[in-house]
Amino acid sequence: MYRNAWDNASYSQDYMSDSTFSGRVNLFLNILATGTPEQVMKFYDNPENGLISRISICPIANQEYASIPVWSELTDDEQREFNNVMDYADALTYTTDDEGVESIKPRTDITDGMLFIHHPLEAWLEEKRLLALRTQDQALDHFRKREAVKMFRMAMVCYGCFSGNLTDANRQDITDFCLWWGEQDLKNLTDLYGEMVKDTMQRSYSKKDDIFARLSDTFTAADVEKARTEAHIATPTKVIVYRWKKAGLIAKDEENNLYRKLADSNTVTPVTR
Repeated sequence: MYRNAWDNASYSQDYMSDSTFSGRVNLFLNILATGTPEQVMKFYDNPENGLISRISICPIANQEYASIPVWSELTDDEQREFNNVMDYADALTYTTDDEGVESIKPRTDITDGMLFIHHPLEAWLEEKRLLALRTQDQALDHFRKREAVKMFRMAMVCYGCFSGNLTDANRQDITDFCLWWGEQDLKNLTDLYGEMVKDTMQRSYSKKDDIFARLSDTFTAADVEKARTEAHIATPTKVIVYRWKKAGLIAKDEENNLYRKLADSNTVTPVTR
């Protein structure tokens, strides 16, 4: 149900009984849950079923030895601002017919209005792909694509809050906010679930050792093999080298049987030399 609710998809149940009924509804759920990391991981326990990549993790600062929090009531101005925001959100979401019955507004096509976020997300995805390739971090590669989808969804919400009337400054603010949030959320996901991805996929390691950066500007396959072994990376050396060549990170000097870097060791951006 949670996975379907992510896309407002339908959910149904069939009962084979005269005293019950079957039904199908579209799911609209907003869920906020709190718990310790162990309890959260017991509920969201499978990185391959799509549910983990449809949630956002927000760690709470360690509360050991912290004093008891004291909450105060909202001021009149704060309560008024909160009510205004909620009324505005309801107006964007719901419509009321002549008889006073509320229903969810039909979806509108905002494809053209969202074009401003496409290129920044594509660049962000490529940056994370190259970083995952260099570090052989399967957890990063596993979560980066779904994270981009979540960032796009967040941009859609921001777009809706402006009712589609965006200035260039608004578009830049939305882009900056979504990229910032995506970085934090991706880090939280990989920190919490990196080990689980390793155990279930048998390809990822929590040790994010950038073996590409450890290599000199020219190196041999034996150097890659040594670095791969020391980093406990299971991917075969020839596969790593092939992927680096395909990504434009290295080139082979056939005469000397050496590989030469085409990218700066401190970045994931290919450069021309």
